[in-house]
Amino acid sequence: MIGLVLVLLLGTGPDRDRDRAEAEVHARKAEALVAHGQYDAAERELHSAYALDSSPYHLFGLGMVAKLRGDCDRALGFFDRVLEALPTSDLDDAARQGTETAALEQIAACGGRPPDEPTPAPPTSPPLEPRIGATPAPAPSPTPPPRVARPWHRDPTAGVLMGLGSTAVATGLGLVIGGAVVDRNAQDAGTATGFLEAGERARRLAVAGVVVSAIGTSLVIGAITRWIVVKRRGDAVTRTARLARRMRAASSRCCSR
Repeated sequence: MIGLVLVLLLGTGPDRDRDRAEAEVHARKAEALVAHGQYDAAERELHSAYALDSSPYHLFGLGMVAKLRGDCDRALGFFDRVLEALPTSDLDDAARQGTETAALEQIAACGGRPPDEPTPAPPTSPPLEPRIGATPAPAPSPTPPPRVARPWHRDPTAGVLMGLGSTAVATGLGLVIGGAVVDRNAQDAGTATGFLEAGERARRLAVAGVVVSAIGTSLVIGAITRWIVVKRRGDAVTRTARLARRMRAASSRCCSR
C-alpha cells in the first residue's frame, strides 16, 4: 500500500528523467553538428530528442535548423508548433514567455505572419459630470506578476511527505519507549495476572511503534526521492533551455535571411 502511494505521488520521475537525459544528449549532438554545418544530421538528432522529450525547445531547434538550411516554410511550421505547445508545457511563466518571444521573432525573420495590429482606440468624449450620490466605478485590479518557478526544496508534495514521515517516526519511537516502560513496570505487578497483562500491553505497544516507525521511514524516503526527482527535472529543463539559446545564437551568427 505504501509503495503504491509513493508511486502515485512520485509519478514517472525516474523514467522521465532518463528520457530527458537521453534527449539532452541528442540535442548536444545537434548543436555540435550545426556548428559544423551538418544540418541534415542535426535535424535527425533533434527529431530523436523530441521523440524522447516533447519539449518546445526541441521544436524550436528544429525550426532554427530549417531556417539555417534556407527552408523558411518548414521553419515557420516548427515555430508555429512551438507556440501551440507552450500553453501545455511544464515550463514556468518566465521560460514560456521567453520562448514565445523568441519564436515570434524567428517567425517575423522568416517573413511569417506579422504581429496583430493594435485595435485603434475609440474616439474620446468629454468626461461626464458625476451625479450626486452615484457610485464610483471600481478601480481595475492590478495584473498579478508572472509566476516564478518554485525551488525544488519547496516542493509541496515532498514537504507533506517529510512532515508526515517525521511525525510518524517520532510517534513510533514514543510507542516503543512507552512499551519498554510498561514492561519494566510489569515487574511491580502484585499478581501473575497483572504481570501477564502488563507484558502483553508492552508487546502491543512495541509492535505498534515498530510499524508506525517503518511507515514514517518510508514516507521520509519518499520525500527525499521526490526532492531528487524534482531537482533533476528542473536541471534537465534548464540545460535544455540553455541548448536552445546556444542554437539560436549559432543561427544568428551563421545565417540571416
